[in-house]
Amino acid sequence: MYKLILTVVALALSGIANATIIDFDARESTGLVTSASYSEDGFTFISTSTNTSAFVSWESTHSNYTGSAAMFNNYANETTYLTADNGSAFDLNAIDLSEVYNLSSYDATNVVFTATLATGGTASYTAALDLVFGNQTVIFGSVFNSVTSVSWDQTYNYHQFDNLVINEAAGEIPEPVSLAILGFGLLGLGVVRRK
Repeated sequence: MYKLILTVVALALSGIANATIIDFDARESTGLVTSASYSEDGFTFISTSTNTSAFVSWESTHSNYTGSAAMFNNYANETTYLTADNGSAFDLNAIDLSEVYNLSSYDATNVVFTATLATGGTASYTAALDLVFGNQTVIFGSVFNSVTSVSWDQTYNYHQFDNLVINEAAGEIPEPVSLAILGFGLLGLGVVRRK
């Protein structure tokens, strides 16, 4: 019975391997981290700014740190581009956004995402930040399925981004609570069967 439980849980978790989550944990630092571009898990971020400090991550002790490593384009009116290193099409499913600065004096920020579709043409999505400092998850649904690049501008009042979910098939990744319920249910079935 335990083999059956382990097999079912392994199958449920196997979908996780197909999704990529870019979380910038490699940028976690005790000091301010800057770079001209950034690559992680087969994807690269570049900026229209050629400055070596185009992308910045706050150190974990900074007041603008959201509690998770994140990144932002350091220059107003510059564009961030996300592409796959091998040039292939990908799905951008979700992203976490936050205001860059932990200040109450800023106005709401809209972030406009534009993607180049693999089949030709473009798609766009506008996300409105909620003025509550800290990550808010933006789920794109199928808007950015099969794209070759996604871009967005850094406009005043500025935003930082984190936890990009890429290539997650619909229904592929069970929620942690659902997995826990499934596990407990299977465990209960095993106990009942033993009795």
